[in-house]
Amino acid sequence: MGQKLQLAQRIIQGFGSKELAPLSAALDEARQLFDRRNTIVHSQIYAGGRVVSNRRGAPRRVTPSELTELADLVFACKERIFSNRFKCVLPLLTRLGYQVDA
Repeated sequence: MGQKLQLAQRIIQGFGSKELAPLSAALDEARQLFDRRNTIVHSQIYAGGRVVSNRRGAPRRVTPSELTELADLVFACKERIFSNRFKCVLPLLTRLGYQVDA
């Protein structure tokens, strides 16, 4: 997923359009959230939420509410990316002469 986000960011930057700034910001946020998710998912979680990881910056403990918060943040970010697709990307592609199917 991280590579796909990185590729999407490069494509957005390639357009050089200020209209795509909200989408670029959402992709930056998504990258940070997925890095946080990967740290937790690829760690060992023991009783009481104790986290053991070889990754730098990994939390020492994680609570169920923190996991729920992370899931909610990822979902909200996904929704922002999806809405920016319709608000920013599709109109830009149409103006550039691409045939776009919504």
